[in-house]
Amino acid sequence: MAHLDRCLSFYKVARTNHHSCCSYRAAGKVDTFPASKVPLSNRTAADATQENRRVSVPAVSSGIHSHGEFRKMKTILKFVVVVLCFSTMMWADLNEGFDTVLPAGWAQTNNSSSAGTTNWFQGVPAVFTSHSGAADSYIAANFNGAGFGGNVSEYLFTPTQTLNNGDTLSFWTRTETGFGAFGDSLEVLLSTNGSSTAVGDFTTVLATIAAGSYPESWTNLTAILSGLGGPTSGRIAFHYVVTDTSANGDYIGIDDVSITAATAPVPEPMSCILVGTGLAGMIARRRKLAK
Repeated sequence: MAHLDRCLSFYKVARTNHHSCCSYRAAGKVDTFPASKVPLSNRTAADATQENRRVSVPAVSSGIHSHGEFRKMKTILKFVVVVLCFSTMMWADLNEGFDTVLPAGWAQTNNSSSAGTTNWFQGVPAVFTSHSGAADSYIAANFNGAGFGGNVSEYLFTPTQTLNNGDTLSFWTRTETGFGAFGDSLEVLLSTNGSSTAVGDFTTVLATIAAGSYPESWTNLTAILSGLGGPTSGRIAFHYVVTDTSANGDYIGIDDVSITAATAPVPEPMSCILVGTGLAGMIARRRKLAK
């Protein structure tokens, strides 16, 4: 709300400048002047004895023909200034605890060689409980994602986000106690190709857990985004990998995934003032040309 108040204050400055150079009288407006202010050449003897006199002011032609239309123009000006001030204020905001699988907006792909019987699924409390929330409120995958002796390659995709440099990805993950060396591994990948879930688009590696070193208790991993050319539409993927399920792989869980935006950008004050003043000037020019 602080940002909105600031933008509206810029609009008020522009509106004041507009009124100072573009004031007008609506058709048929009647003003009251003291009798002493009426030119002597236009006064009668009766006028001189009157305390006040009502004088009709001729309508001034303008490009805005009614008070209602003028108010509409002001409303449009206000809307455009606020929209332009906030046009760059787009940022990511994701918090997911996996009360259900799959949550809305998420997607998955099983790209395993000799696909198995599972993909990503609801956590199993009998193996271990969640990091937070209900016992099963996490998402899990296991070696059954590929057939016996195959290679697991399962992707879990976040909803599409508007990503910026400095945004922070955070998540919690673990495997079963005593099975950290069983060959489960994880890659966290970034795609900047909008809502795409094509695995070939996920080329930027944000984090990895190597095979043989998966944590056996809930562990928090974070990654800070960088190298983006500005606000970018994309997704983040969790890629679960096991090589040769005849000898490797067990079970992993992921919980409490969040993407937190860097400090929200503040609209540039001078830009907002220039936009508002420019639009006010356009209205003034329209009125002038219509005379």
